[in-house]
Amino acid sequence: LDTSRRYVFGESPHGVFPIGPVLAGTVVNLCFPGMVVKAVSASNVFKVPILKHFMSWLGAAPATRKNFQLMLKEDCVAVVVGGLMEMYMQEPDRERLKLKSRKGFVKIALEQGADLVPIYHFGNTKIMDI
Repeated sequence: LDTSRRYVFGESPHGVFPIGPVLAGTVVNLCFPGMVVKAVSASNVFKVPILKHFMSWLGAAPATRKNFQLMLKEDCVAVVVGGLMEMYMQEPDRERLKLKSRKGFVKIALEQGADLVPIYHFGNTKIMDI
């Protein structure tokens, strides 16, 4: 990836705990020196004291349109597209994604001239069950 461009990383699936996206975010700078990737996350996450600090330390902010736009003006942004809804769609023998109704991230990327990068985290829903 060209580190001078801005990207929106659309990541799936969510899983009970999105360990794939969190781990992926920690190695971006090793693979693409100079690239800064921030993330948007469910607003409720930022109401839990310890989790709020952890997510902020990772460069995450509540998933609002305004936050997404502000972050994308300066850096790349990662979003787990299916969000919490996708977490509850898990089944033991297949993975399901919540994509059809999730178009806001695409609109923002188009408005700001950012490239979309789809990412699939194989096995992320197998790490933990609800």
